[in-house]
Amino acid sequence: MDYVYLKGYGVITPWGQDEQAFTFDTNHNVHKIIPEINPADNNWKGMKRFSRDAQLCCMAIGTALRKSKIDTPFVKGSEESVNTGIIIGTSLSNLSSIAEMQSEAVEYGVNNVNPSIFPNTVLNVIGGYASIYFNILGTNITLSNGDLSGPKALLYATDLLKSEQLDRVIVCQCNIFPPDEYRNACEYKHSFESIVAIVLERDKRQLPLTKVIVRNEHENFDQNFSSGIKAENFLMAALINERKLTQYGVPKTQLRCDLGNEGALILTMDKGTNQYV
Repeated sequence: MDYVYLKGYGVITPWGQDEQAFTFDTNHNVHKIIPEINPADNNWKGMKRFSRDAQLCCMAIGTALRKSKIDTPFVKGSEESVNTGIIIGTSLSNLSSIAEMQSEAVEYGVNNVNPSIFPNTVLNVIGGYASIYFNILGTNITLSNGDLSGPKALLYATDLLKSEQLDRVIVCQCNIFPPDEYRNACEYKHSFESIVAIVLERDKRQLPLTKVIVRNEHENFDQNFSSGIKAENFLMAALINERKLTQYGVPKTQLRCDLGNEGALILTMDKGTNQYV
């Protein structure tokens, strides 16, 4: 099996959630930050103690699962829970908590820091919160590779599905800005914050579903369809292409993302027959 199916997605940007998230500001020179969002106002209860970044990612993941018509939380220990995995792509999401902890240490002393901050200083805390909140017991991975984290998370997810290690994988790319005191020390290229979550499955359980196939650069791809996309925007671009398929009747889309010395990622999507040509 070369392809998997995109079943649902959730997106949060400075311009809104879901459909509003795609109404981009044309001024790319302005840094845009996602405004404060209360999870409870969006029918997500029990996230109050999560870090801001974990809240945003869990809300996007939850929306993607809802759009996929998947009931959550999963029954603990169920086959569906065990066969669902999570891959988070992020590199900066723990820095705000580190800055907060450092500030408290300076003000109150290292022995008087609020202990509830510490769990959020670990980079894989988003995957931990998501697995607990939705009762997901499958593979849980956090990839931290700068701007390449999202595309590599997608590549990893399709490998897990194609090898039949899992039935479903949730991919979430977290592009946020570091706190001001760390900005000069961090390398990142995104000009706006965004959270993108997608649900991929290896079985076609519901029609119509978008078919997704990921190939390496050395394999053949259609030059007429391929377009180069910056790594930091790749998952967002993939969803824009998915909208072209579902809303505008485009039969096939293809994207190319440069992975540096590791080659390139070629993403093809269509809603045609079960065979690619």
